[in-house]
Amino acid sequence: MILLYTSFPRELLHMLQADPALASVQFLEVTEAELMAGRAVSPSVDLLLIGEHTDNPIRLAQQVQRTDPHLSILLMSDPLSYPRVQQALQLAPGIGPSLASISSAGKAGLAAMVKTHLARTAQRRNYVRLKASLPNLSLPAYPNAERIKADFAYQAFEEAPIGILLLGKYEEILSLNPFAVGLLGTSERNLLGKTLWKLFPNATQKELRTFLQAHTATQNRQYFALDETNRYVEITLKPLPLEEKGHYRTVLMHEVTEQLEAHRRAVTSAHQLRLLTDAMPVLIGYLDREEKYRFANRAYQAWFHQDPATLLGRPVRKVVGEQAYAGVKDYIRRALAGERLDFEARMPYRDDFTKYIRTSYVPDVQAGEVVGFYTLVTDITESVLAQQQMEESAQRFRLLTESIPQMIWTAMPDGYLNYFSQQWYNYSGYDEEHSTGEGWIKAVHPEDLTNLYQRWTQALRTGAPYQVEARVKRADGMYRWQLIRALPQRNEEGTITQWMGTFTDLQDQRQAKQALQTLAEELATTNEELQAANEDLAASNQQLLHVNSDLDNFIYTASHDLKTPIANIEGLLYVLIRHLKQELPTSSRTQHITTLMQESVERFKKTIDNLNDVIKLQKEYNGEIVTVDLREVIQEVWLDLEPQRQAVGAQIEIDIADPALIRFSKKNARSVVYNLLSNSLKYRSPARVPLIRIHGKPSKQYYSLAVEDNGLGMTEVQVAKLFSMFRRFHDHIEGSGIGLYMIRKMIENVGGTIEVESQPQVGTTFRVYFPDQ
Repeated sequence: MILLYTSFPRELLHMLQADPALASVQFLEVTEAELMAGRAVSPSVDLLLIGEHTDNPIRLAQQVQRTDPHLSILLMSDPLSYPRVQQALQLAPGIGPSLASISSAGKAGLAAMVKTHLARTAQRRNYVRLKASLPNLSLPAYPNAERIKADFAYQAFEEAPIGILLLGKYEEILSLNPFAVGLLGTSERNLLGKTLWKLFPNATQKELRTFLQAHTATQNRQYFALDETNRYVEITLKPLPLEEKGHYRTVLMHEVTEQLEAHRRAVTSAHQLRLLTDAMPVLIGYLDREEKYRFANRAYQAWFHQDPATLLGRPVRKVVGEQAYAGVKDYIRRALAGERLDFEARMPYRDDFTKYIRTSYVPDVQAGEVVGFYTLVTDITESVLAQQQMEESAQRFRLLTESIPQMIWTAMPDGYLNYFSQQWYNYSGYDEEHSTGEGWIKAVHPEDLTNLYQRWTQALRTGAPYQVEARVKRADGMYRWQLIRALPQRNEEGTITQWMGTFTDLQDQRQAKQALQTLAEELATTNEELQAANEDLAASNQQLLHVNSDLDNFIYTASHDLKTPIANIEGLLYVLIRHLKQELPTSSRTQHITTLMQESVERFKKTIDNLNDVIKLQKEYNGEIVTVDLREVIQEVWLDLEPQRQAVGAQIEIDIADPALIRFSKKNARSVVYNLLSNSLKYRSPARVPLIRIHGKPSKQYYSLAVEDNGLGMTEVQVAKLFSMFRRFHDHIEGSGIGLYMIRKMIENVGGTIEVESQPQVGTTFRVYFPDQ
């Protein structure tokens, strides 16, 4: 026997080839193009299998039937498409009884169905040959021709592998072959003359009688129950006109019990599979070796907004999208290689639709070859997102506990400590195993255990906050005082779900407290000593005031009393010089000595004048502190200096922010401004017109006044000695060298400061910071 197949599933083909009942069958593969051209089908072919991957299977079957109407054709379809194919076959023109539809889900009965349809092809062809031979058989004219003709017809009738019956006008059996006798289960003697439909069960008789009486004009077939044991036969009815008067019919009868059972099981299995899988809240599918869907349950519709039937035959890549496919293509490759897989993945199916899935791939192995695999996809998006939120929350909790200096711990409602932050392990040197439960208790000082236990037991019993101070041993063996606290966490019903606790180091605080107590005692003693010292200091200050007053009086008296002797010496020196000029000839040496004596007298007089200035300024140190407007002071001083500034053509630029008010002695403020402006004029550069810039602005603690000139300037060495008493750097300019010394004393006496910046031949800037009093 020869069996042709096209686009037929490989796993099913291997299963058929391995079946012992089909060992004598030769399997040949043909293309759809060869079948459509009519080149592949011949009388030697006994069966054609058309697979589910054929582009247009019904059209292909119609073309084959036009070529050979007696050839059995089995058209395979997947479980979901099977009902639609059945309906299409009933409506399609040119479809004869030799074509049957089968479901790929009915693998168990496939071999029996193939065997049956191989036999049916032979039956149809035998019947055709028998029919043709009875009225038309003609042999050459030679002896015994009629006998040979009769023998041939009888042999074909007797050996046909199908039941053949000749019925009379009233459905009575006129003749039947041995195969038909075997089907009906009794002897030929008991069957001849009997009405055929009466030999069938009561439930079948009416239907069979109607079939035999109604179908007299055309050939037709139908299935009927042969007996009460659910055996079925296929009856094909064909009118057979003979020369005798009346109408006779030929009945072809073949048992199809196995075929119908296989078909029923396939339909039932497909239906049950569909009901079962559609009821499950998971995605169940089947992919073939080409990664195309061959099955998809109802759950796919909610995810992909398509009827699952429209997914069949489409590549998984097109269904799930490129991004999602990239995440599972390696798993698909491994499943088609025969590996059973269970995995979880993030699947971005669309821009607005991403799922987290738990998936199982189960390879479908047929005859040692993987022909596809089953897929089971469970949506775990909610649990994954919840887990991610829990992990993020736990991570935030860990970051929080690790970022604060306290040691964090948690306990179950019964008081079992189940968590410690890393600070605890760093502090105690314990690991998790020796810390949880009551392991941490070993680090508590024995003297503090009783109080700690009592308070913890009370907190667990009452649900009140827990707080206790205890000494806890550090990893180096040193005990440090810790404040141990815990608060209960409750659910919506008010039930405690856990305790949140902390260790806060009190050692430094306790030591500081002790140190403060000691310091307080020492301060009390020191205060007593300071009080006594202050009394001594007050007495010393009073004595110093007397001494200073005496010194001032002494300096004043000395300078005053020295004026008369100096004046006398100066007068005597004048007389001496005049006498020498008259009495003696003047020598150069004598003239030099007298000149030195005159210069010494002048210096002594100047020193006495300077001492008087110092005493005068010293008495003016502590002027009354009032509110002074610097703008007014600057304007007054500038007017006082008008002769000097006009003499040199000096210019001034004033930039003072409002308000320009300071708390200072008005007389001292005038002295400060006068000294700074007059110095800018005195120490001007002969190479340029004097320019004085004055800037002033308030701040939180000071009022800053800057006086900038373009005069002679000073070196860094000169600046370092600038505020010393009697210090002068330019002898060609008159001055005492005590002005800057005195204004610095005035400013510093009230908490202010004065700074200077200078460059030779560029200029000098003084900055005075008046304190905000």
